[in-house]
Amino acid sequence: MRSKLLILALGMFAIGTDGYIVAGLLPEIADLSDVAISTAGQLITAFALVYAVASPVLASLLGNLDRRKLLILSLGIFTLGNVLVALTTLYPVLLLGRVIAALGAAIFTPAALAITGGIVPPERRGRSIAIVTSGLTIATAIGVPIGNWLGARIGFQGVFWVVAALSLLVLITIAAVFGPVPAPPAVSLKNRLQAALGRGVPATLAVSLLIFTGAFAVYNYIAEYFNTRTDINGASLSWVLLAFGIGGAIGNFTGGMLSDRIGTRATVGISATALIVSFTTLWAAGGNTPIAIAVTVLWGISGWLLAPAQQHKLMELGGASAPLLISLNSSAMYLGMALSGVVGGLMIATVGVEQLPLVGIFAAAVTLVLVAIAYGPRRAIEAPAEQGGGAGR
Repeated sequence: MRSKLLILALGMFAIGTDGYIVAGLLPEIADLSDVAISTAGQLITAFALVYAVASPVLASLLGNLDRRKLLILSLGIFTLGNVLVALTTLYPVLLLGRVIAALGAAIFTPAALAITGGIVPPERRGRSIAIVTSGLTIATAIGVPIGNWLGARIGFQGVFWVVAALSLLVLITIAAVFGPVPAPPAVSLKNRLQAALGRGVPATLAVSLLIFTGAFAVYNYIAEYFNTRTDINGASLSWVLLAFGIGGAIGNFTGGMLSDRIGTRATVGISATALIVSFTTLWAAGGNTPIAIAVTVLWGISGWLLAPAQQHKLMELGGASAPLLISLNSSAMYLGMALSGVVGGLMIATVGVEQLPLVGIFAAAVTLVLVAIAYGPRRAIEAPAEQGGGAGR
């Protein structure tokens, strides 16, 4: 059972690496495809936007398919998209490849979560979902720095060949290890949208949207930002990405612990406050290399405190519908990434890359307001759960 969860987590790792890796490779992609850095950044936007919109739609349209077949189909599409990116430097074709890869990723995530919910006992469902989704966090901590390091040696196309090979390996493994997994009861798109309007859910999803918009407005253009302010570029950028990834791993672990001890509302508040401190310091003192790298670790910790807290709350809010709400949260996160590419590109074009941290400060500040007025006090939400209701922290 655990081996199957790890295989699904490896699939998530491939998808997470593919989604985040472009940030470190943007300068090379922009140069070889002969477009501006802000235009190259829209490759991130395209992937994230297609993922966010297509994930709930395709999950509904393909809901009657056997889950094993759906995983194989999704990874086949995902691999095809990455092969297309690996074969070209033409920007329109790169954009097409990213869209195709995003469609595969959008099918894989809800299918993987549905399988996870179906192959483990209810009392282990939350922990099992955490194992599978940890692939995304590990992608940030390990996959992206390694990908950037490889990019300096084999070029961005070589990196996408590696991602394609990894996804193909996961596809073959799933085909060999997993037996048929009947589709769960179909959930219509209408019901998915209704689930998003349940008590406490809109504010929770809005928090994910805001934080990812602000944090990734900087992260998407991290190569350009550090190159401009500190002269860190190429292979040396891998150390910055590693610093962010280490911070993310610490934040992911700490966020789960804090959610259990002080509740998700307080944890999200700490995350947003720490992000304000991180981005303010990065904006004011980002030209100092040691400070910038140290703050990047804090940024990683602060941002990834949010992920387990959000999943924790949605599992409590959703009950049996928790995998559905978590998939909607993934859509909110990727929609935030899509918006961040647009907002970051506009910031670079109008006021310069040095001002990008201001987007993160603003988004985190709005999050604090939202948490104060709409996220819900810890005790008021817990009370119905103690009486058998479907609320959470």
